[in-house]
Formats: sequence, structure tokens, C-alpha cells
Amino acid sequence: MVEQKRKSRIKKIIAIVTAWITIVLLGCIMLWFTSLVSQSVTGALSDDQPNFAGSIILNGLIGILILVIILIADWRFRKKVYFFHLNIGLWIGVGLYALVLTSGIVTHYTEQNQPAESPLTSCTTAVDKYRQFGSAIVPIATDQGYGTGFIIDDKGTVLTANHVIQGSSEQYASYSSGRVNMTIIDQAPEYDLAILKLDRFDKEYFPLSNQYFVGDQVAVYGYPGNTFSAGAPSLSSGIVSRILTTADLRLNETTTPDGFELIQTDAPINPGNSGGPLIGSCGVIGVVLAISDSAELSQYVGAVSEQGIGYVVSINAAAQRFKLPLTPNN
Repeated sequence: MVEQKRKSRIKKIIAIVTAWITIVLLGCIMLWFTSLVSQSVTGALSDDQPNFAGSIILNGLIGILILVIILIADWRFRKKVYFFHLNIGLWIGVGLYALVLTSGIVTHYTEQNQPAESPLTSCTTAVDKYRQFGSAIVPIATDQGYGTGFIIDDKGTVLTANHVIQGSSEQYASYSSGRVNMTIIDQAPEYDLAILKLDRFDKEYFPLSNQYFVGDQVAVYGYPGNTFSAGAPSLSSGIVSRILTTADLRLNETTTPDGFELIQTDAPINPGNSGGPLIGSCGVIGVVLAISDSAELSQYVGAVSEQGIGYVVSINAAAQRFKLPLTPNN
């Protein structure tokens, strides 16, 4: 009798040890398998790089599913010592994969709701900034006319002047390589600004800088005149001649929104340059209005244009109206 009890105890210990060895081995295999599958799937579904949060979520889901299937399969043997301890280990595994799943969901939520950080940009010269980011300048055509815009983030968001697209039923980027459709996202007629979205775009975009002062060298790049049918777009340069705030503009008895700000420049700008970037040494500092006619300029912003003078809506005003992040400078 004593010998039987001793043998029974030994068998029980062996069953328990075997069960936990099985659990450890199964855990290692599961970890390798679920990680491999989740990374492969998310990598195949992603256009550029694997989705880290998605991989974690898929890892947790696959692990829970496999463990639940095993638990259902061996449930009828649950009273046997080996399967009793095996099931304990499996339930612990389900709990751990549930934590993995939860952490993936939290990571995904955090990534989606975290404001994008703007990269630092070095301040050099306006021409250098044009050479560095010029591919982000967009030739805009509509059924009403043409103008210019520029990409401001890696999602294909385009900032331009509102009068470029106002009243139009279709808008598209008229590249020399072909046409890319655009969608109007938001309009601010009181600022003469508009936000559009390109259907297809590169990752290049202009940094937005609030570093500008009277006397700074600036550059204007855009598509004036007949550049949509002949010739290349043009680059012109000048300086910041003065900066007009809301208070200055109200001297002309024109109602302007709080935070509205104009930059006056002597850089040559013409119709067609409208909506293009005024480029400073740290990035884009404004959106070109390109209205040299005194009557139209007064209608839009309450300012009178002198000969050889152009006006630009400052990037500070655009950032305030559309909640745009400004790029830190170093």
C-alpha cells in the first residue's frame, strides 16, 4: 500500500513536471509563431513599413485564438493531473496574450491621437530652402483659372489662396507629368486661404516658419502668366518690406479677423503666383495673394498696393486659422 502511494505520488509529480515543461515549450513555440505571422501580415498590408501597434494586436489575437482552441480540445481530460496543470498554464497564456492585445490597442490609440511632431529645420537662406523643398510646390488648375499651392505635411495637405479655388467645381494639380486630382478640405475666405488634399503625392513637404523680420531676404516661386501652357515656373526674390497686423489693417476701416497678418514684399509676384509660398531662410513664412490691382487688393484685405509691392498672408495667420503646427528651428 505504501509502495503504491509512493509510486502514485511519483507519477503525479512526473505528470505535473511534464505538464509545465510542455507549457514552457508550447509558450516558446507560440511566441515565435504568433510574432512571425503578425509581422508578416502587417508588413504585407502596409505600403511602406510594418505597423508596430497592428502587429502587437494581431499577435495577441492569434495567441488567444490558438490557446482557446487547445483548451476546448483537451477540456474533457481536465480532471487528469497532466491536463489539469496544462490547462492552468494555458489560461495563464490566455491572460498574457490578453495583456499583449491590450497593450497593442493602447499603443495604437496613443499613436493615432498623438499630435505629429514637426522635424527641426536649419535656417540657411530662402533660395536654399527652395532648392531643398521645391518639389512640394504644386501647380493648381481649376475650371475657373490657375494658381499655386504647396504641400505642408506628409499626408498631401496643400495650402493655397482661397481665391485660387473659389467658385470652382473641379481642382487638380497640373504637373508636367500628368494630372492629380485634389479635394477642398477647408476654406477661410476672411483670410483668403484654403486647404486642399492631393489624391497622390510624394512625402516631401515645406516646413512652416514664424521666423521673419523686416529686411529678411525672401523668395517667391510659382506659376504666373502662361506657365501652364508654355515655359517653366519662375523664382523671384526680394525682402520683407513691412509686416501689417490686424490693427494696422483696421486703419483702412476694413473688418479683418483677429490674428490676421500680412507680409509686404518687393519680390515680384503676379496672378498665377497666387497661393504659392513666400519662402524665408527657415521655411515658408506666408501664402502669396498676388493681387497687384489696388481695387482688388482693397476688396480682399483693405490694403492699397504701391508699384512693385505685393502682399502675402503670413504663416502665423494660416497656422492660427487652420491649427497648423509650425516647424521648430535650430
